Amino acid sequence: MTDDIRTALIEKCRKALRRTGTAYDDEISDAIDAALIDLGIAGITNVSESDKLVIKAIKIFVKMDSGDFNDEYKDLKAAYDELKSEMGMNSQYTTFEETSEEDSNEAISNG
Repeated sequence: MTDDIRTALIEKCRKALRRTGTAYDDEISDAIDAALIDLGIAGITNVSESDKLVIKAIKIFVKMDSGDFNDEYKDLKAAYDELKSEMGMNSQYTTFEETSEEDSNEAISNG
């Protein structure tokens, strides 16, 4: 991720957190990294820093991670998990190979 893109993403997350100063930018940057790692663990490997869904997932994760929205944590977690799940099922965001019905049937009969 280029410095300009990272700076813009930190600014978007700062706005989502309703913060105006830069005092917490290092923590925000760490949360962005954690969000990207979490998306990767879920199989979401095709992440573009300009993709609106990726940005939305990161902003939700950062809000959830901040501790400032504890009263909304369950709703944020549900929204993040749902978005992550939907992205994980979309070939635009994953590198999973598509399997044909024949491949699936063969796997079942061999299993």
